[in-house]
Amino acid sequence: MKIIFGLIFLLAALVGSWFTPWSQPRAMITVTGEAKQAVANQIANFNVSVTQTNKDKQVAVEAVNQEMDKIIKTVKELGIEAKDITTQNVSVFEIKKQWQASNSLEIILRNIDQAQALADLLQGFPLAQVSGPGFSVDDTNAADADLLTEAVADAREKAAKVAAASGRKLGKVITVSETGSYPIYRGLEAASSRDAVSTPIEPGSSQMSQIVTVVFELK
Repeated sequence: MKIIFGLIFLLAALVGSWFTPWSQPRAMITVTGEAKQAVANQIANFNVSVTQTNKDKQVAVEAVNQEMDKIIKTVKELGIEAKDITTQNVSVFEIKKQWQASNSLEIILRNIDQAQALADLLQGFPLAQVSGPGFSVDDTNAADADLLTEAVADAREKAAKVAAASGRKLGKVITVSETGSYPIYRGLEAASSRDAVSTPIEPGSSQMSQIVTVVFELK
């Protein structure tokens, strides 16, 4: 008898499962959040190039090499390490029966309080063409962490408004994806090597931005 009742109960459960409606899909909302922050610039980039033209190829090359050698030595004496001085391009070519030689450097200045001194120093070389400083943020970790938190909070605020407008309540976070963070750099400004007065320089700040995409549950 117990076996019969057990079979009847099992059959009823199976029949009931056939009529169980499909579960409704979970209501969700996807929003983007953004945060911005001005961060004090930490480093400065300078570009310096030397170009010389002469009918004699060797004369042109030696003039460039001598000037660039002086520049590199003087920059190092200012306290800039060798790892922050990078040769960008060296070229020698003939044009209209004249030989043109050139050499260019990129210099990273990590002590931006010396930006004015470095600009004046580079402009003091008669053959040097100087551009810079281009200021930027070197270590963005702290700013990125703050911006990420603020961007998620911005997304939550937007989602809550949409949920309220639709008569729903905002639920838990389902997914968060980081679209990316990016700084907006100041461009390099050309400086003439013939400037007689000290170069006025203000490091300023860079605008950092963080964007996230967040999916929330709607109740």
